[in-house]
Amino acid sequence: MGAPAWRFTPYQEDLSSQISGDNQVFNTTLKFTGRSLQVFRNGQKIIKDDDDDGFSILTKQSLRLNFIPSGGEKIVVTYFRSS
Repeated sequence: MGAPAWRFTPYQEDLSSQISGDNQVFNTTLKFTGRSLQVFRNGQKIIKDDDDDGFSILTKQSLRLNFIPSGGEKIVVTYFRSS
């Protein structure tokens, strides 16, 4: 049997529609495994522990950026789905 195939399928999600000019918290559609989450700002990978441009994981479905993205920026995440 083994694990379901969806657990090994990477998901990519554009969170840009959640940018309001004053928010730092973003939510994903699906729950993710914490270690698999990668965040990209305008195509550039964000380093999680960077004090200025990093991010932190709040829940299995939300993250907080260490900066406030402005309108026109693009925030995209990739992750593996959590059960």
